[in-house]
Amino acid sequence: MTVDERLPSTTARAIVVAAVVGTLALTVHDPMAAVGIVAGLALAATIRGFAGSLWRATVASAVLPAVVLGVVAAFGSATGALGIVLLLAGTVVGVALGHIDAAWPTQSALLRARTGALSTGIAACIAAVLVFWTATIGGPQPMLEAVLWATGHGIAGLLGWIVVAGLLLASGLLVVPSAAFTEPRRRDAHVALRRLLLWWLVIGMILLLVVLVLTALVAAFVPPFQSLLEVIAGSTIVRGLTVVMAVSGAMLTVLGGIARNSWSRTDERGNAVVAVVVGSAFGVGASAVAAGIGTRADPIGLNDAAILFGASAVVLGGGWFVLWWYTEAIGTVGTPDPANMIVAGLAVGVVAIATSTDSAATGVEAVRTAVPSLVALAAGLFAYDVGRYGRVLAREIGSAGASRRPQLVRIGWSGVVATVAVPVAAGGLWLATVVSPTLSVPATAGVLTAVVTIAVGARLLLR
Repeated sequence: MTVDERLPSTTARAIVVAAVVGTLALTVHDPMAAVGIVAGLALAATIRGFAGSLWRATVASAVLPAVVLGVVAAFGSATGALGIVLLLAGTVVGVALGHIDAAWPTQSALLRARTGALSTGIAACIAAVLVFWTATIGGPQPMLEAVLWATGHGIAGLLGWIVVAGLLLASGLLVVPSAAFTEPRRRDAHVALRRLLLWWLVIGMILLLVVLVLTALVAAFVPPFQSLLEVIAGSTIVRGLTVVMAVSGAMLTVLGGIARNSWSRTDERGNAVVAVVVGSAFGVGASAVAAGIGTRADPIGLNDAAILFGASAVVLGGGWFVLWWYTEAIGTVGTPDPANMIVAGLAVGVVAIATSTDSAATGVEAVRTAVPSLVALAAGLFAYDVGRYGRVLAREIGSAGASRRPQLVRIGWSGVVATVAVPVAAGGLWLATVVSPTLSVPATAGVLTAVVTIAVGARLLLR
């Protein structure tokens, strides 16, 4: 029998309101908490996008680089340890809100997301290297010129690029699996066609090399041929075409290798890995172009862009490891509870604010400083209590069959308790800071024992 893990809709809406109120309370100390909740929602939506059709997985993998770059940029712009911790807490709350209906991605979707994180991390690392190289060499134009003439000037350099492009294209044709283009019953015909294309490619490259070498030998004795050869060997368009062919061959080789090692379907032509890798490459490329436009407009420099892509590659690598561990252990650890994640995020934010406050304020000033933290803590406890009640309803009745009236009663009761708890705690804080009683060790132990006894007794009576 499958246990319904979805919270009833009324309870889920109440938890969403509590999470938003708690996060807004944290923003009083630092607005990064609100930025974090937006980042968390974006991450949750992107991860959920990996489920479904191949087109949807492609779009999700294309959006993933921009989302991760935005999150990393937000962490980079956070000021101080408090801002970073509140941003992290808000991100946890945002991810939980994105899955408040407990519709966590399936293991298949998580495998896609894991592949997307890996391919995006590799592409971001390559982008970081290219951007850093561009910054070191003096700009995009010198970098492109260095690539075009990397094999040397003259006919020898052109021959070098032709050989590299031919080898990479041949490698791509060999590596790409037949299932990517044809059905199993037509595999033999496709293999024969691929071998024919490979032979034509090899023969064409050899003929082109022979023609260029013979032209170079004749040009040594015929000046017009020498001039024509120099124009061809020095043409930026010709060099650019060979570089594009070489890059295309390299991408085809990488994509074919990934697809060959991960192909798990024998009766369908679709493979999510291909869609994810293509989307990741497109997303990182678009992000790199956007970063280049940004460097032109001077909001960021090339070095900053290189650092941003490098940090994103590290974050994506960590995300890949977490997803790898989770997909392997999902049967043991299960799925996390969104309400508990919200409580954890708000609690971390409250603790961070408490540890960063070194003010010796007393009375009303101390209460004014502590009220936002008390509101966030009360909102987290409200989410925990209501979420636990909602899970009980889901297990015993089912989320679809749960009536609104008992949910509203429990939400109202928990809301009243949380609302009353804030002024009571504020009043206690005010009294403690104004009176500042000094107790001996035995008296302190007695007070603590009495408080624990009252709490346990109240818990038993409420049951």
